[in-house]
Amino acid sequence: MKKIFIAICFLLLFSGCTIDYNITFRYDNRINENVKFTIPNKTIEDSGYTVKESTESALQSYKDILKTNKFSSSAKYNSDNVVVTLKSKNKSVSEFTSFLYFRMMFNGADIEDTDDYYSFKTNGVYNQSGLFYDLSGIADEGFVDQININIKFENKVISSNADKVDNDTYTWILTKDTEEKVIEFKVEKDKTKYEEPKKEKKKKKSSINFIYLFIFLGGLAGAVVVVIIYAMGLNAKRNKI
Repeated sequence: MKKIFIAICFLLLFSGCTIDYNITFRYDNRINENVKFTIPNKTIEDSGYTVKESTESALQSYKDILKTNKFSSSAKYNSDNVVVTLKSKNKSVSEFTSFLYFRMMFNGADIEDTDDYYSFKTNGVYNQSGLFYDLSGIADEGFVDQININIKFENKVISSNADKVDNDTYTWILTKDTEEKVIEFKVEKDKTKYEEPKKEKKKKKSSINFIYLFIFLGGLAGAVVVVIIYAMGLNAKRNKI
């Protein structure tokens, strides 16, 4: 969930777009991110630039920001739109809540991490500034149309206030008409995924392997002794002859 609003950096160039912010909330409370910007070709062409020129210019302009926040980027050009994708892995929730644009929209977040569960809830008053309105509170048609925050949980969800649920994916929807918003969820801890491999099993396996080796070497030594005795017997008979 870190950098959930880094998407704002693209809004000035990618106006009128829809953002699908796909997050995998892992069992270890870290996250993988996949952000998709879908921009209609007409929106870009109306600005006087080609779709490819505008897209490449945007990615180049924010190259340092993406690198700093460990995002890779790619673009797919379709007949009626272009889809820009940003990817990142293994981020912490604490990094997300300290990010500038998160604090512009929420005061912060209440996080509880116990042995049995992990809970997250944004606090303070939701603020649309920088997303659907400019900092003075005036609506601007050039800003994003909709943001879908899709969080897929690896652990069982105990509760949430998501707008929509599809199996293990929970979705929160933000539009310019959204006046109040709280992102809240609580997930169960799966302790089995944190357990260390049992050392007793490893020792038992090692002991069994050692026994097999001992039996093999013992059998080999016995065979060698038999061969030596047999050879000595032949030699004794020859001497008698």
